[in-house]
Amino acid sequence: MKVKLEEQELEQVSEFVYLGSLITEDGKCTADVKRRIGLASAVNGRFGKIWKSRNISNKTKVQLYESFVIPVGLLMYPIKTHDALFCYFNCVSTLKAMF
Repeated sequence: MKVKLEEQELEQVSEFVYLGSLITEDGKCTADVKRRIGLASAVNGRFGKIWKSRNISNKTKVQLYESFVIPVGLLMYPIKTHDALFCYFNCVSTLKAMF
């Protein structure tokens, strides 16, 4: 499909990020879940020294994890359809299993 805006043809892309969610041609959320897990993994990696530190309590580590790592993976995750809800729980369970 060709779409024009003020006589200029718009480029068709297979995926793009909109309001924090990866939108794909097929409308599935698998790529978005993988992307969010990757973002959360990157944030988690930056906290490596903190996780290994014996000077920081486990309670503080859990608070940091819940404040910085989990929100990156689930930031404003849209739950509008059954498929999105399934992907949300898939993302949550994968994040918990990874960390």
